[in-house]
Amino acid sequence: MDLGMKGRVAVVTGGGTGIGKAVAAEFAAEGATTYILGRRQEMLDEAAAEAKDKGVTLIPYALDVLDNAAVEKCVNDIVAAHGRVDIWVNNAGFGYAKMIEDVEEEDWFKTIDTNLKSTFFVTKTVARQMKKQKYGVFINAASMAVYMPLAGNSVYAAAKSGIASFTRTFAAELAPYGIRVLSYSPGMVATAMSKRHIARDYDKLVNTMALHRLGTPEDLAKPIVFFASEAAGYMTGIDIPLAGGRYCSQNNEDMWVKAGADAIVPEKVI
Repeated sequence: MDLGMKGRVAVVTGGGTGIGKAVAAEFAAEGATTYILGRRQEMLDEAAAEAKDKGVTLIPYALDVLDNAAVEKCVNDIVAAHGRVDIWVNNAGFGYAKMIEDVEEEDWFKTIDTNLKSTFFVTKTVARQMKKQKYGVFINAASMAVYMPLAGNSVYAAAKSGIASFTRTFAAELAPYGIRVLSYSPGMVATAMSKRHIARDYDKLVNTMALHRLGTPEDLAKPIVFFASEAAGYMTGIDIPLAGGRYCSQNNEDMWVKAGADAIVPEKVI
């Protein structure tokens, strides 16, 4: 299916690693002019070089999403170069695990600011340009913590729940201008950041998933690009779990036990 990305300009924050890098590469592979944003120029350059080796072009742009003036300059620079910004993926995020009594004020603000505040103010800035165009798509990174939070990770769950709520309100506010807003909630995805957690709790994690395997960044990239395309043009204001059927029933693991030798053995992802 041709997703109509040729001529589109896509921007992915947190685009130097993990899910963001895979999503950006998929946009570029579909023909979109694609920017990857992040704080560390060297990491962005490495991602762009890796993509180039695979025949894909990514444009690195160093940016701290918490710097509103820098975000505005970034948007202006992209518009000056290409005349528009069509798709913006708010993927930058931060999280940690701490019990409530151990959460310091600094922890609170770093988590809320990186995830929630940045999504609000970046969207506000980019929306001005998209309203002029009468076209745009925002894709926000939420989390399965929106549906079932992890004890010991309260501030992160609160921030991601806020993003899911922003997605609905922004969708309503921006719809009259031809702008759609969606969010996605990944399950446990195998990235450098999650590698230690996965190695420790692999069996426990996969047992919660109907597909009985962890996700990869590439598992998320294709549907996210689809959501941003006009093939999904009637979708807005919702969060889409991309989690392999995590918690779709209370007894996912029982079905694998019942299937026994007839079950397809999933590839182990670490």
